[in-house]
Amino acid sequence: MTPPFFSIVVAHYQGSVSPEEYQRCYESLPDVHDPDVEVLVFHDGPLLHIDDGPFHIETTPARANVTGHNLRRLGIERATGTWLLHINADGCFAPDLFPKLRAELETLTTDIAIGSVEMRGLHKKPGYSWYDTPRNPHIFTVLHGQPLRLGNIDIMQFIAKTSLWKHYGWPSLSPISDWQAVDRMTREHAHTYLPLLIGRHY
Repeated sequence: MTPPFFSIVVAHYQGSVSPEEYQRCYESLPDVHDPDVEVLVFHDGPLLHIDDGPFHIETTPARANVTGHNLRRLGIERATGTWLLHINADGCFAPDLFPKLRAELETLTTDIAIGSVEMRGLHKKPGYSWYDTPRNPHIFTVLHGQPLRLGNIDIMQFIAKTSLWKHYGWPSLSPISDWQAVDRMTREHAHTYLPLLIGRHY
């Protein structure tokens, strides 16, 4: 059986993601019946309420409270697609992303691709960045991942072969584990910057 082209790992926790935010996320995903896409939704701890939506939500026995890094680790272990993407349940992918992304990845000569992401509510000036409280979703900064550095990349914009993710695994459950993963993999493997907006981080 041919594996799906994409595996998408969705990290979810209803205590911080509203039903409306989760709906925005799953509506940005490919159709649930698309054989080229595997969507893996993991919830940190038991569900607090029943969520509508087309995708099965797998729960962990207890809440780890490590901002979804435990769920990304599970997703890497379970993924069967050729390429793996990560997203938090309060974010969303850009409209019509997946046909354009597939066309780019099918001709790629590296195992890692980096696109752009809109960080909603993020202000950025030379040398520092900040979020308002509460965040204003109408203000955003686009992160291109160039150069790669802590605070200048979101895990959503980092796309890599599933085989590479399985080789490295998720590095830790620390608050900066997403950066640890990106930093090590891009130091040890060639990567390609794509002229694509991957999604929006809220």
